[in-house]
Amino acid sequence: MVAVVILTIAFLAWSGSMMGATQGQYHAAKHTDSIEVANYYLEQMRRDPEFWGTEYVGPPACPSNNCWQAPTTAEDDACGNAYAAYADAGPNNGGTWHTGCTNLDQQVSGAIVNEPYNYQWRADPHGYGTASYDSEAADLTVWVETQTLHGGWDVYEVTGTVREPR
Repeated sequence: MVAVVILTIAFLAWSGSMMGATQGQYHAAKHTDSIEVANYYLEQMRRDPEFWGTEYVGPPACPSNNCWQAPTTAEDDACGNAYAAYADAGPNNGGTWHTGCTNLDQQVSGAIVNEPYNYQWRADPHGYGTASYDSEAADLTVWVETQTLHGGWDVYEVTGTVREPR
């Protein structure tokens, strides 16, 4: 009888640690997917042929440092949703979330995003309003929001830069 009680307690402890490990693995997989999606959108910004063209209004025409407008010709993602301007305020400033396309496997080899996510993106002239201002470079930021295992939301941020082609 004592042996059964000891084995039961040991089994409960082991199963609890397995549940914790499973949740940790799930969270790590979500983190990897979110960073992959954020990098995808960052690369979309870098490869946008109109980034420095019709979408860029540039200082001094732009208010504050928000110098990008929506494309004149709608550009769609793999799901047919039109891309917004690179002017989101960010999650901490009340920015608007855009529904992400879960059909990225058409554009990213082998990468399939099966769960819903939202994103925001922003481009700012590098050093705008400071002595280090560079009118031929932009700082890029992408935020990706994914739902957690317990129903909350995690936000991931990826940053990068892009230079105007010469």
